[in-house]
Amino acid sequence: MLAVLTLCAASAADSACNYQLDPAWPVDLGKIAPFNGSSGVDVDPVKGEVYVCQQRGTPKITVWDRNTGKLLRSWGDDELDTAHGCRVVMPLDGKGGDPEIWVADMGVGKPDTGHVVKAFAPDGKLLRTVGEVGIPGTGLAPLQFGNVADLEFSADQTKIVFVDGDGGPNNRVVEVDAASLKVVQSWGGNGTADGQFRIPHSVAIDECNRVWVADRMNNRTQIFTMDGKWLASWKCMEEPPYGLRVFRNTAPGAGVGRILLTGGGNGKGVGRPGFVNRLEILNYKTDCNSLADLGECSVESSFEVDVDSTAHFSAIDGKTSDIYVCEVSANKLHKYTCS
Repeated sequence: MLAVLTLCAASAADSACNYQLDPAWPVDLGKIAPFNGSSGVDVDPVKGEVYVCQQRGTPKITVWDRNTGKLLRSWGDDELDTAHGCRVVMPLDGKGGDPEIWVADMGVGKPDTGHVVKAFAPDGKLLRTVGEVGIPGTGLAPLQFGNVADLEFSADQTKIVFVDGDGGPNNRVVEVDAASLKVVQSWGGNGTADGQFRIPHSVAIDECNRVWVADRMNNRTQIFTMDGKWLASWKCMEEPPYGLRVFRNTAPGAGVGRILLTGGGNGKGVGRPGFVNRLEILNYKTDCNSLADLGECSVESSFEVDVDSTAHFSAIDGKTSDIYVCEVSANKLHKYTCS
């Protein structure tokens, strides 16, 4: 399969990308057991390391070289059950140090693990845990998750926003203070009204600290302020939203932001009939003095990915603008290069 797409990718130079599938990446798949539920992916743009997490298979976390596709290391089997989504959190400018790898562990398998979010060093050393290990619930003090799906940090890294409810008892967003790990607030609930969710599956935060939530079963993306005020529901996407990522480093003064939506469609028993797997780039306004003025929901560009799978989460390399896609039902990891 060869997919080609020309779109305007928000790299530092804000140049157009001709996206092509790299069929030779990764190269070291024979060194690990076959992927089983390849689910989440993110990139350390400084070191060029790509982190992949698995829901069912092992190793839970694999780390790959951006350029060569070689397996660098793996870890997490003792600490994680159902590694659903992962984020590489880079140090703020000027602070230096290693990134942290945050993993949303849904926890639907083995006992005494899961229903938490864990932060690790790049070598797999556990640094901190959010939630009560192995205890699903609805509580906020202490915080209990029920099938937590994804997370994102605010631009200044003072807040962490979780989407909690890929099944389980909750359909909510939870905002936590990053220093104390105490809950600041939560919002949501099961339903179809504005501000309610049916499987909040992914979250992204833009340069204005607006919170974007992939409301999967409602076939929409909802946008909120950081304090939980509902701003809009976008439904211009062609596929149900599974994953969300913001293109960073948009050219100053451009006034237009871009967000990558991973649309999960048909795939071996877990897809959505009538839909296909598609990556879509949405445009929005970036006037942070007028948070409610997002502009009209519009798809800048899109392209289809593996037809035999369910596109789950994607990641954007902040240095190269390459896109990595985890396809959960076909147990695949794909790289689309920007050239």
